[in-house]
Amino acid sequence: MSFIVIIILLLLACASYGIFKTISHPAFITSFLWFCILLIYQTVDHGLYDLSDKFYGVLLLWNIGFY
Repeated sequence: MSFIVIIILLLLACASYGIFKTISHPAFITSFLWFCILLIYQTVDHGLYDLSDKFYGVLLLWNIGFY
């Protein structure tokens, strides 16, 4: 589920950039920052716990609602 959410966040960032034509729009900033955070969290080896599916669902709901 994590990579699906990461891809959706990237698509939301691209769509918001395509609509508003600026990287300073809050919809772009929010979705792009969460995309970067989740991508780093999934790729870097760390000692933290894995994120639950509920977290991904709430994060996706927040970003789609904010978009």
